[in-house]
Amino acid sequence: MTHDRGIQMCWPTRSASLPPSCWHGASAGWAVVVDVVISVAGGRAKRRKLAQELSARPAVLTDGRSPAPRVIGDLLIALRRAGATVISPPVCAGCGKSLRTMQRRGQDWYCGVCGPRREPCGLAATPGR
Repeated sequence: MTHDRGIQMCWPTRSASLPPSCWHGASAGWAVVVDVVISVAGGRAKRRKLAQELSARPAVLTDGRSPAPRVIGDLLIALRRAGATVISPPVCAGCGKSLRTMQRRGQDWYCGVCGPRREPCGLAATPGR
């Protein structure tokens, strides 16, 4: 199976989720998606996970909300960087802020303010990460 064919199979409703107008200056939007998916999820296992998650919840492409695996967040960030305008960036589970990078706790994405939880160190009882 070619990369393009495998990505077509996993991408939810290709034409509905990526209208031509969603790309700034990119006439070959599908080629951009293929390149981004290959760069973010290069291996079979990662692409399979991506396909399963997008099939289960395609709305993550437009709402950016977790819970979702890291590969979905990486895909959202990469698609935005590639010029997608209707694809949502990942959104902080705590405050709803749009994220350019993300921290995770479990399956949720967080911003720098909501994400880190300082816990006492077992050795010195001082706050640590």
